[in-house]
Amino acid sequence: MKANLLPIAILISVVACYSVSLGATYTAATLILNGKGYTAFQIAANASMTPLGLIMSSMLLPAFAKGKAAHWLVAGLGVTSFTVLLIAYVENYFALALLRLLLGLSANTLFIIGESTLMIIIPKGLGGRIMSLYNGLVTLGYAVGPITVSFFSSRPTYALLGCGLILVATSLVMAAYRHLFPTHLETAEKAKGVLEFVKIAPVILIGTVAVAAFDNASLNLFPLFSMAAGLPKDISLWALSAVLIGATALQYPIGILIDKFNPHLILNHTLFMTAVAISILPTLVDNPYPYIMLSFIVGGTAFGVFSAVLSVVTLNTPKDLVVTANSAIGLFWGLGSFVSVPILGAAMDYNNILYPSGLAILFLISLTICIIRGAK
Repeated sequence: MKANLLPIAILISVVACYSVSLGATYTAATLILNGKGYTAFQIAANASMTPLGLIMSSMLLPAFAKGKAAHWLVAGLGVTSFTVLLIAYVENYFALALLRLLLGLSANTLFIIGESTLMIIIPKGLGGRIMSLYNGLVTLGYAVGPITVSFFSSRPTYALLGCGLILVATSLVMAAYRHLFPTHLETAEKAKGVLEFVKIAPVILIGTVAVAAFDNASLNLFPLFSMAAGLPKDISLWALSAVLIGATALQYPIGILIDKFNPHLILNHTLFMTAVAISILPTLVDNPYPYIMLSFIVGGTAFGVFSAVLSVVTLNTPKDLVVTANSAIGLFWGLGSFVSVPILGAAMDYNNILYPSGLAILFLISLTICIIRGAK
């Protein structure tokens, strides 16, 4: 393997393993709270603590993310492993909310620093494919998490304990190969902050909000939507995994299209296709196999939006603004999750059908804004 591709392979693999733990943690926490009789709104409100952590860390990281990238990555893995192990044993609603806040803080550190490092070391001309491959493998990690929980649906804490051990192992791998990564992160945060980047690239952040809402809603509410519609728990978890596996399988082909065409064009197309697919989804809820197949397609197109977003940042952002750019993406990801998911949870308590219809409307609104902004 070429020297400049080895750190890329290691970084993507570590973050993908990290995603397994996060996917399992989100789903296990939802099942634990659901088993205790909490409503969809209460479960969504508890889950919103993680995106709140994302928001907080996104505002703070540009000012502090200096020095060796590998040290930040190892620290993020270590704190998250400790948090996941605590979640496995905590049963109090409010204590779980605090731990999920800490999870958001530590998780976002890894994603912002990891993605920034990856964008800096990617060879020229491969941005679309490598970032789409990264996005796909990360979502594959999220898919494995719910599958793991489905095998321990009566005792989700066992899955959490296993994921904590995975995080410990990945932190050791990152520590062993820390010499392969850039010695210092380049920053220009004194000149331009996160809010300044919002003015520079609003279309990128609009797409991020839509995918963030879809992602967090899928992990925390999609199984509840499926079960409320009459599907068994195991099938509901497999449908969620189909969403994430679809995201994995379709990302590299989408990456090829991104490298061949204008990434903004792919962004608009994936927004439109996701809105259409989500609108059709409720009509198949009584037929498990078509439902799972369409869930696969929905996941692929929705996460294709984020592949396009990451590719735009990789191709157009100077290296000294990469941390700021990814922090802005993290901020809007947190905002999208924090605001939209509790609203969707409350809407589900009123009518279950409002979950998919609400997401479809959000993607259509994002598409409209992107088209209007692109025409200027």
